[in-house]
Order: sequence, then structure tokens, then C-alpha cells
Amino acid sequence: LPTCTRAPVGLPGYWDQTSEANHRYSWYRKSTHGHNTLTFGAWDAPSGTDALGKTNQDATAVSNITLFHAPSVVEEPHYAIVDHTPVYAGQGVKSVRRGFAMIYDFTELIIVDEFDAPDLNVTWAMHTPAEIYANKGGDLPEVELRQDDIALRVATLDVPEDGKAQFHAKDVKLEPPQEPVTDPLRKLTLTSTAGHGRFVVAMALHQPRASRVRPLSEWAKYGPLDGP
Repeated sequence: LPTCTRAPVGLPGYWDQTSEANHRYSWYRKSTHGHNTLTFGAWDAPSGTDALGKTNQDATAVSNITLFHAPSVVEEPHYAIVDHTPVYAGQGVKSVRRGFAMIYDFTELIIVDEFDAPDLNVTWAMHTPAEIYANKGGDLPEVELRQDDIALRVATLDVPEDGKAQFHAKDVKLEPPQEPVTDPLRKLTLTSTAGHGRFVVAMALHQPRASRVRPLSEWAKYGPLDGP
């Protein structure tokens, strides 16, 4: 989802379909870094620079929905899988798939990213106006997002074994003439130095209940959860 700047006023090349520096996809709002998705091969990159263009998704490629399960009963899990491989193939990424699952009566969201990108690090990202606090303890990274007396727990259920994945939070600072759509705007990232494996992230207004999540290849037959 695009999250990051107001209407494009005074942004040179914003309407040009190119990834050159100072053109459409070098501005944070349109770059892959400015969206709640994956980037490969770069921890982060400043807006308005060529570094953004080199790690952008291919704007001419198409991601395909390969599975969509939406039963009429709300108590059952609802889930979908998107194959993002075409939009990252130009960066040397072999495969990328993202699964979404709403579980436990729509009280919990699971996001699963499976990727195979030899010799590249991979970064998961989301943008938020909320304050971000790290929850200490446990073997896997976990944070809490707080805004207006509401707290959202964001917990990792799986990360690449050899990737040393850690959550990082920072304020998004944009160079003029860009302006954030909300102030403050913060970015939560989860980066692994290993380009092969998966991220499994759970979000809920309570401590996430999900513990065992199946590989995406098993969702069509068994659903997303391996157990209650």
C-alpha cells in the first residue's frame, strides 16, 4: 500500500514511467521502499537517489493471485497467496510468494513471505503513525505499536535460521518537496542477511495465538495453520 507522501506537487519526473534517479520511482511515495512490502539487496535507501531505483519492483511486471479462499463462515480462516516472483526477477531473485491469512474470527492477521534470493539480504517493511516499542525476551523479535490507547502486537513466528533477523524502527524523514502523509510517520523493518527462507509475522490486538504456520505450498490443501 502506498503510504508515504501527499499529492505529488513539485516532484520532478513523477509522471514519467522510468526508474531513473529523480524520476517517478526514485520518489519515496512510488518506490518499493515506500510501500509495505519486501526489498532485496539493500538495508534501506534515501529518497531521490539512484539507490531506490536499483531495488524497486519491476513496474512493468505483474504479480498473480494463485490462491484465494474466502468462505462464508467468518469463524473459518480466510487466506490468499500472491506470487511476486515476476516483479523481483530482474534483481536476481528466484522466487517470492506472500500469503495473507485472517484467523481466529478475524482477530489475528498472519503474513507469510517465502523467498529464494541467493546472495541478497531481504527486508520486510510496514509504515505506521504509531509509536513502536520493542518487547524484550523470547527467541524471536516482537514489537508493540501504540496509538490512542490501542496497542497492536507484531510478532515473528519464523525467520531464516541463518539470517540474524531483527526488527528496526525509525522515523521517515523526507527531503522537500516530498511531504509525509501523516506526521509522524514511522517505518518498521525486519531484515535478514539470508536471502533464502521465510518471514512469518503475526499481528493482533492481543498476544498472537498462532504458533505453527504451514508452508504456502500446503495452504490450498490444509489451510494456513498446522494445529489449533
